[in-house]
Amino acid sequence: FILHWNHMSSYKYWRVFLRTDDRWIGYVWDNPEPADLSGKQLMFISTDFEKPAQNWNGNAVIDIGNRAHSGNMVTLLDSNNIYSDTFILNKSNELSKYNKIAIIANGYIHMNKYSASDKLNFVIDYQRKDGKLYYYRSRLVDNLFKDNKDWKRFEIGLRLDKPESDSDVIKIYFWNPEKESFFIDDVSYEFVGLE
Repeated sequence: FILHWNHMSSYKYWRVFLRTDDRWIGYVWDNPEPADLSGKQLMFISTDFEKPAQNWNGNAVIDIGNRAHSGNMVTLLDSNNIYSDTFILNKSNELSKYNKIAIIANGYIHMNKYSASDKLNFVIDYQRKDGKLYYYRSRLVDNLFKDNKDWKRFEIGLRLDKPESDSDVIKIYFWNPEKESFFIDDVSYEFVGLE
């Protein structure tokens, strides 16, 4: 249950190559490539962190000058900031119309240590109006970065449950439980209604 019987690709193959412990069981099934998630675009959100943007909380955004992927501003994750700048969607009207939805995240990451991406999680959660969390999905940012010398592009796809209500709050962020050091820049999130 590590290799998929029909939907393998070179990316998936090398991601699970020589990995046999229980952590990798079902990994390929649960973590589709964005190319596997075709459907109708329901919503597109992006930021380059240069200016405060609507629905982004502004936490962990710093100026690193010309070291940024574009502009000067990035979201920082380190031992003091284990959560990135968070996108908060207060109404999920478009998303609750589809029984099957997915999110595709794109952006650029710079890490200060090889293999640190195995410690960084992309997270989406749903909360009811009263603030109670009822849905949580995460995926490692694990695009097999070869080195830490430059900005690397990441692309993540996640199949999601549809929100229970149009008034649910959806939060999208990166979580850094191991407190490694990362910069993230030029992020986009696309919600897709799956066919």
